[in-house]
Amino acid sequence: MGVVVGLLVVFAIARLIISWFPMDAPGSPRSDTGRRHGLIAIVTFGSATIAALRLGQLLAKGGPWHGLASTSMAFGWAMAASIAAMFLTRSSPELRRYFGAIERVLYVAIIGWLTMIGVLCALRIS
Repeated sequence: MGVVVGLLVVFAIARLIISWFPMDAPGSPRSDTGRRHGLIAIVTFGSATIAALRLGQLLAKGGPWHGLASTSMAFGWAMAASIAAMFLTRSSPELRRYFGAIERVLYVAIIGWLTMIGVLCALRIS
């Protein structure tokens, strides 16, 4: 469980510092600040995705909340698919217009997973 908590700490710190590095405006040349934003975004999204998948693996072994293993895994795979789609849209000028929509799908998956975990912890449901 320590790995999941550690990944959530990385996620939280990355979310805090990303606002100091704004992304480049569409169509503008890449800047150092924009590159840093991209790297921090990869850390942010990757840490949440790995945490969801790892939690699903841990829950599948049994114990409290065992029944939510597949839900955590589903959120994790939705995050992973969104990240893959974001990379695809960034590399294709024809698909680039979908990047923002796909990023929003990723955020919905992250927020949904965090909400599920938060509610369970708050209610101590097992």
